[in-house]
Amino acid sequence: MGLVESSWSHGLTWLMQFIHTIWNHVHQEWVTRNKAKNGDDSEPQTVAKLARIKRQTEHLYTFKDKCLPRRHRQVYFYESVEPHFEKHTRYPELDQWVQAHQRSIYKSCQMDTTNNEAGQLLIGQFLQGVSD
Repeated sequence: MGLVESSWSHGLTWLMQFIHTIWNHVHQEWVTRNKAKNGDDSEPQTVAKLARIKRQTEHLYTFKDKCLPRRHRQVYFYESVEPHFEKHTRYPELDQWVQAHQRSIYKSCQMDTTNNEAGQLLIGQFLQGVSD
């Protein structure tokens, strides 16, 4: 009983079948992982999305007092994250806020860090003693 060679048992056809088999297994694992992480149906997915956007919002609130000028704090933030969540309870509202302000908040903090490293003062810091 010897091995019979056929057109599918070697060469390019075999390689394509091998890649296809691996891809199917990897894709199935990804689908399983995605369902476990984000929920299996629309309600758990919505809950997972809301929890994720709330974590992002809370993270952005950690920058509120660190490096943003007062005028930016008043524009971007409520007094704390709790009133923010009371006013904006749905995912689309929170996501819109994050998308609208995240880049500006990060950029402002990056500029503040750069100024501090260079020993530069912002114009507002120069003028603080002038109006007194």
